[in-house]
Amino acid sequence: MIPFQDSEGDTALHDAISKKRDDILSLLLDNNADICVTNNNGFNALHHAALRGNPSAMKILLTCLPRPWIVDEKKDDSYTALHLAALNNHVEVAELLVNQVGPKYHILLEDHVWFILLHKCGGEI
Repeated sequence: MIPFQDSEGDTALHDAISKKRDDILSLLLDNNADICVTNNNGFNALHHAALRGNPSAMKILLTCLPRPWIVDEKKDDSYTALHLAALNNHVEVAELLVNQVGPKYHILLEDHVWFILLHKCGGEI
C-alpha cells in the first residue's frame, strides 16, 4: 500500500487514530498500511496514538508491529511513544507500551521519563 499523505504529512492511519475510527484503522492495517510512515512532525502511527491518548488504537497497532523494536523508535526530538504517553498523562497508553515489551526493555529510557511515568501511574508499573 502506497501511503498518501496530506499537506501535514498525515496518512489515513494518522486520521483514523485522531478520529477514533478503530474500524478504519483495522481495515488499513489489514491492507498493509505502514505504521512506520511519519508525518511532517515526525510522528509515526504509534507516536500519534500515544500523543492522542488513544488506547484502543494503540492496542490494535501493537498487534500489527512489523518489528518489535518499533515501539521504541524515536522522533527527531528523541521522544518515543512511551515518552509522549507519559508526558501527556495518558496512563493507559503508557501501560500498554510498557506491557508490550516489558519494563526491563524500557529501563533504557531517561530517568526523568521513568519518574514522570511512575508518578502518573501511582508507582504501579
